[in-house]
Amino acid sequence: MTNQKSMTKQDLLSNFALRLASDDQFMASVIRKYQQQERLNLSEFMNRFSISESQLSRLSLCKRPSSEAAEFRKQVKQIADYIGVEFYSLVSMIRQVDSLDALSQLPSLESTDQATSSTQIFPALAAARDHDELDTMHEPQDDIETDNDIE
Repeated sequence: MTNQKSMTKQDLLSNFALRLASDDQFMASVIRKYQQQERLNLSEFMNRFSISESQLSRLSLCKRPSSEAAEFRKQVKQIADYIGVEFYSLVSMIRQVDSLDALSQLPSLESTDQATSSTQIFPALAAARDHDELDTMHEPQDDIETDNDIE
């Protein structure tokens, strides 16, 4: 067990940030999910965003801005300014994580009734597919040999 007296402030912040990685209300969760999606270790993540370990800890401890909130841009700007990270990189990371989270919540297309589930999820694609099938059913087929061609 580590002696708490010998732990630095940075160690304590890093440990706390690690515990928050499973709490979707904090940026630690966004960072963990982004790392998994991009297959990055902490060092690679810090290099990609040009941040130090101290900045990473502070970013992890920030409350996660709600992507649906009217204040999203303002909240991300405050975090970016506080941490010293590029605003658009931070927005991109949050949007990517939110998008892939939303996609993972969709019902699986490998269900027992695949046709039904796919048309419920993608009705426009199903309509386009049906339209294409009807078009091919009524197209003349010039390459089919008839009895008259065999002579």
